[in-house]
Order: sequence, then structure tokens, then C-alpha cells
Amino acid sequence: MAIRTFWILFWLVVAIVATVVLIAQLWFPPQLPAIGQVAPPATEAILPLQPFRLPAEAHYQQVVTRPLFIADRRPEQAVKIEEPPPPPVEVEQKFDLIGVVIIAGRATALLRTRAPGSRVLRVRQGETTEGGWQLRSVVGNKVVLDKAGKTQEVDLVRPLAVPPRVDKPKVDKASHGKTDRSRKTGQMRNWARARVQRAARMNNESRPQNSFE
Repeated sequence: MAIRTFWILFWLVVAIVATVVLIAQLWFPPQLPAIGQVAPPATEAILPLQPFRLPAEAHYQQVVTRPLFIADRRPEQAVKIEEPPPPPVEVEQKFDLIGVVIIAGRATALLRTRAPGSRVLRVRQGETTEGGWQLRSVVGNKVVLDKAGKTQEVDLVRPLAVPPRVDKPKVDKASHGKTDRSRKTGQMRNWARARVQRAARMNNESRPQNSFE
């Protein structure tokens, strides 16, 4: 009975104290400090934003000389890739049309390239040469060749005109012989005349001259 009375009194005292505290808070609320009395918060100086810059290459030299993801920690040797040689320059074939014949009802062109020592090719209409040129059409003395959109028209080669034969003037053998004999006779006469003149001059030089006292 005494214990029960104790607990009742204890809780009654607690309720009274709580009621008093609540009434005191309502009647006397806490006062905020004056604005001038509150110290401003400490501010830190904010530096301007600096642009990002990578470190110097020497900073990463160790990473280059001793790479992490290679077992022996040695850099791999650079593989030299050889550039492929440039494609050969294709020389466009030029043809000469030697003639046009009809074989089995089909027009056949006799073509020859302008390369030295080339042979004559027989190409029928619609066929293709070794160089890839197709004989598309034959029109009179002209053929049309086609290759990858390129067109080449070849006219028939005209043979060179043979110059007329010039006959040499006929020479009369009799008159020619007479002329030779006359020329030789004249030469002999001149030679004999020169000998006579020379002998006379030598004779005059050897004759003694008369002196008059």
C-alpha cells in the first residue's frame, strides 16, 4: 500500500513540475539576440577559377619508359608500316585503223597500236581488245572504241601518196664519146704547147750573149 502511494505521489510531482515549466515557457519566451550583437560569420577568400593545364611531358616520362600494362615493363617497339607503292600510271592506248573487212556478215576492224613492233589485231564489232577497248561501231572508214566511258574514234589510215617516177635524161653514147675525145685532145694540145714554150725558154737562157766593145 505504501509503495503504491509512493508512485502515485511521484508521478503527481512530475506532472506538476512539467506544468510549471510549460507555463514559464509560455509566459517568458526566450529572447533572440540583437542584430548588431550577432557576429558575422567568418568568410574565406575564394580564389578565381584557374584554367586546367596538363603537366609537362617530362612528368609522364616514367609512364612511357616503364608502362604499367606490359608484363616486362618495357615499351613496345614501333612497327614500321610500309606504304604501298603507287599504282602504275596507265598509258592510254592509241590505235591506227588499217582496214575494215566484212567476215561472216560482221564488220571486222584491222587495228594496230602505235607501240613499236605491234601486230595487227582483228577485232569484230562488239569484241574487246587486250587493253579493254571495245569495238562499239563501224561507220564507213571510221570505228568507235569505248572503254569505261571513254570514247576513241579512229579514222582509216590513208596510204602515203607515191611520188611520180622521174625518168633520167637519156645520154647519147656517141656524142658523149665524142665529147670525151675532144676534151682529151684539147688537154693534149695544151700540154704539148706548154712543153714547146718551156723548151724555147730554156734554149734562150742557154745561148751566149754578144758583147760590143
